[in-house]
Amino acid sequence: MPSELPTNTPVPPQVVDAALHHWGDSGRQSTFTVSGRSMEPCLFAGDRLLIRHGRENIHIGGLIAYRQDDTLVVHRLLRIFTLRGERVMLLRGDNNDRPDPLIPIDKLVGRATAVMREDRIYRIDTPLWRGASLLIALLARFPVTLEQWLGRMRRRWFPDRHAAAPTRVIVRAFALPGHFLIRLLWKLSPYDPL
Repeated sequence: MPSELPTNTPVPPQVVDAALHHWGDSGRQSTFTVSGRSMEPCLFAGDRLLIRHGRENIHIGGLIAYRQDDTLVVHRLLRIFTLRGERVMLLRGDNNDRPDPLIPIDKLVGRATAVMREDRIYRIDTPLWRGASLLIALLARFPVTLEQWLGRMRRRWFPDRHAAAPTRVIVRAFALPGHFLIRLLWKLSPYDPL
């Protein structure tokens, strides 16, 4: 009879990878509890997310779950593109100043389809949420695009100088409309009781 592992024993990454790969193939859904502040005001610590595993219906602005070492991270998808022959994702937490490092698409677990908060469940895969999420992603991408454009101009005009990243003020200025839109969505969104 096999012995059970103590609950505080970490699960080997290979086992986690195999399980997540299998779940992605089967279209399985899982519930995860949010911890941390990187997605405020969209998600708060203690919220529970319903994650649909797999790569179907992934869209710009959607909340994407991906593996980072032995944790699951949920951030907003800003862009998917090919870099040196590998498909990668650009993601950012709504409350973060900088995007995450580029994430290979094979680390994708799935997408958030619902948020359970207090005694309510909110569906975030509706057309209203998708449209608003796309607008939020475009606002979040602008400082990144601005930084890339300024970097190219600096290298062309002043090849011996180092460029400063956009200030926190610029990043926050573009985040404010997105934060306002998120708060408005939470007020206007229909919900179901749990």
